[in-house]
Amino acid sequence: MTRILLLTLLCLFPGLLSAQLVNIEAKRMQTDSVRFALNADFSFNHTNNDGNQVNQIDAAITTQMKSRDLRKIYFFLGNYRLINSEGNNLQNAWFLHGRFNYKFDELPLLRIESFIQGQYNQLLVVEQRNLLGQGSG
Repeated sequence: MTRILLLTLLCLFPGLLSAQLVNIEAKRMQTDSVRFALNADFSFNHTNNDGNQVNQIDAAITTQMKSRDLRKIYFFLGNYRLINSEGNNLQNAWFLHGRFNYKFDELPLLRIESFIQGQYNQLLVVEQRNLLGQGSG
């Protein structure tokens, strides 16, 4: 009985954990044969409400580049947000993610992928989160 309970807990445990703060798969750019894609946004907002000033800056960039033979894919994602009032940061966050994907011609079902990521979020108390990884599929 103890073994069954332990096995059940081990099977459920990964589903209970959620360490991913940003879903990169949802951010990927779906382009078939387009070799270069870019999406960039920037906004600034200043509000003065009875002498209380609030400044907000938002910036984001997403780009994807493919090699001529479409075997190599480079993907970059970055964003920054700052909300400041009376010299105090109400929110200060940035996120950078870079990814490289390589498709083998000899083995069409095999790909290798590497990524590097950095993150800071004052509101979520993420002082500095750096990740590095590689995999195949």
